This record gives sequence, C-alpha cells and structure tokens, in this order.
Amino acid sequence: MIIILVMILKPLSLFANENKNCFSYIPYAFNSLYVTLPTNKDICYYYDTKKIKLKTNTNGGRIISSKGSGTEIIAFGESQLLGLDWPQNKNNDPHDLEILFPEQKITAYAAPNNGPYEWLRKIDILEKNNTNYFQDKEIVLGFNYGTDIFRIRNNWNPGIVIPFNENDLKYITKSIFLYELFIIKARLFGKFFQKNTLKSSEVISEYLSISRVDNIQNIQILLKMIKQSPILKSKKLSIIFYPPWWNYDTSSIHSERITKDFQYISCIFIKEDIFNEVLVSSPKRRTGSLTYDGRHYINSELNYLKKARCD
Repeated sequence: MIIILVMILKPLSLFANENKNCFSYIPYAFNSLYVTLPTNKDICYYYDTKKIKLKTNTNGGRIISSKGSGTEIIAFGESQLLGLDWPQNKNNDPHDLEILFPEQKITAYAAPNNGPYEWLRKIDILEKNNTNYFQDKEIVLGFNYGTDIFRIRNNWNPGIVIPFNENDLKYITKSIFLYELFIIKARLFGKFFQKNTLKSSEVISEYLSISRVDNIQNIQILLKMIKQSPILKSKKLSIIFYPPWWNYDTSSIHSERITKDFQYISCIFIKEDIFNEVLVSSPKRRTGSLTYDGRHYINSELNYLKKARCD
C-alpha cells in the first residue's frame, strides 16, 4: 500500500510543482440540483496541452464577455455550450456565443454533465434569489443532441459520474495539489467524470436501443417544463441545437437516420412557438472538427443556421 501511495503522490507532486497556477482539468461539482463551476474564480486549467482561462461570477456562471452595450445574454447548457477549449492561451478568437450575439455581455451557466433538467433547476434558483431576474435579459439555451438526449431520461443522475460536491469544490480549488489528490482518490474508487474510452459505436448502440417514441415523449416533457420556467419572462428566448459528436466522421449505417432524428427533434421545438430563435448547428468540415477528447466540437468549427420553420 505504501509503495502504491508513493507511486501516486510522486507524479502528483511533480505536476503540482510544474503547474502551480493551472488545474489539470476544469473543476466542477454536482450539488444534487445542478452542475456548477467554482464561484468567484479567475483560474486556468489544462485542456489537452492547452492552458484555458476561466473566470466565474458569484453564482458560478462563466463570464464569456463583460463588455457590450446591448441586452445581457444569459446562457444555459453543458460543456459544448461552455466551450472547454476556449479561450486558448494567447489566442483572441471569440467564443461562438460572441459571434452569434456580438456587442452583448454574455454569462454562461454551463458545465460538463449539466443536462436540461439541471439547468432548469439553476434557472429556478436564480429567479428565487432575485425575482424577475430574467425580465430584462436575453436567454440562450443549449441542447447537445449527443448527450442531452440521454440526460432527459428518468435514469440520468450526474452524481454517478461527478466525484465532487459543492463543498468539495470550494475546498479543493484553493490548492492545485488538493485538487489533484481528490482526482486520484476518485479514480481509485472508479469515479472520474466520464469514460475516456467511450466509442462512437457504443453510444450509437445505446441511442438505437431507445425508441423514437420515447425520445419524443421525453422532449415533450422537457418542453412542458420550459413553458413553466421563469425564462419565459425574458426579452428574448433562443435555443441552440448541437449535433451528436458520435455521428460525426463515422461510417455507421445508421448515420442518416440519426441526422434525420436530430433535425426532427429541432423541428418539434420550432413548432412549439415559444422560442424567438432556433439555431441548428453543423460542423464546417467532414473531418477535424472535434477536440482532442473526441466528444466536443472545436470552438469556431460549427456553422449556425437560424430555422424559422420546418417543411
């Protein structure tokens, strides 16, 4: 046991010494209601070999743009909307949300594994703490078809894949060494965010095991909850649909069906007529548009099409 601990702690100590200012991965936690980033932090983390800056407000929202004269944008979603690979060190490329909504302040309440029901709970908390919080703002929702189609099922529980709670997060973000120590503890107990070895074929098989009827019913339930949400008080309500990473650059015989499903679900949202704007994204290239982990589209590698109707 002592030998094992030495083998674990020695490289950990080396990492902490060599990377005194950056975490090995973006810190986040599940508080039993929603997934959150650390609050009031100005830190950096590694995404592959790139240093990524992260600045958050008192509610755990990522500050994407603090400048702008237009109406403030508040966005909700998971890691694709968040943009894990943005901004890279010494790289001034804008965030996709900045391109879509120029000259506006933008804050994103988004984190890995933060599904639609999680961000709906976050919305309720923000409204509870500040009545009419959304009244003078524009709201953007992100729906990642590659992950959220599974996260709107009854069996979804972020706590299964996220090793930290909110108290852990406050404690471990004070020290990179502590953070890495908690990561190793989580790995020893077989719990580290998500599977790194997840293959497209495995996800496609899981997706095909769910009937279209079930997917549509789950979407209808989600839409019913959105209709009851305080975000309907906002000046403008938009939603962005992200395509599934596991249907990108694949030779699967089911690729066409999955693409049609993705388009069909976006049309359900359009026909509900509760959104002022529905944006459907697609990769700019047939290959090379995914980040190093193969599960996210690179910032600036998606086209966004405004859909006003479905034929």
